[in-house]
Amino acid sequence: MFYGALVDFINFRYRMPLYIYSAAAAETLAGYTMMRMFAFDFRNDVKASNVKNEFMFGGVFRMAPLTEPESLAREDVEIRPSPLLWSDSTAKNACQTA
Repeated sequence: MFYGALVDFINFRYRMPLYIYSAAAAETLAGYTMMRMFAFDFRNDVKASNVKNEFMFGGVFRMAPLTEPESLAREDVEIRPSPLLWSDSTAKNACQTA
């Protein structure tokens, strides 16, 4: 089980540079920022403007840096436009939420 998670993470790590380069080019051409607070993308959501410890990375990744062991116990804030197309990085297909 641990070995499988390690292999998945290594494979994900090697896919990230491709995403980063593509997203950086797209953001540069569009005149936008690659790392931004939620309020940029979710303007109509009041909760989004209050999130201080998470940010969007590119157009698809929600980043939540863990800087302390207690960070895992923090209250999760749900910010979702409706409908939202999302996918798990280990899954082969996308899901749509209502």
